[in-house]
Amino acid sequence: MKTKFTILSIITGGVLILSACKKDKDSVAIEAYDIPTTYNFAGANYASSTNRIQMYNELNAYLGKVTSANVDNTVSLNYFNNTNNLKPCPDS
Repeated sequence: MKTKFTILSIITGGVLILSACKKDKDSVAIEAYDIPTTYNFAGANYASSTNRIQMYNELNAYLGKVTSANVDNTVSLNYFNNTNNLKPCPDS
């Protein structure tokens, strides 16, 4: 009985091993990309990036007061969303 179980286990294991591995016949070709040797940033507009950095600095200054003052969640969200015409944080 034990030898039948062993033989059956070996055959079942072999079948599972051979049937579990399939090679994909569909391969996706990666298109070639030419990397430019120079870049021209003459027409770049940094206004929106500058605004985001200023917004971050104001929010960071406001949240930096957490150790010395109470921080209002609404004010924090207004700084984050750039809403309600907030004046610059006095500590920044």
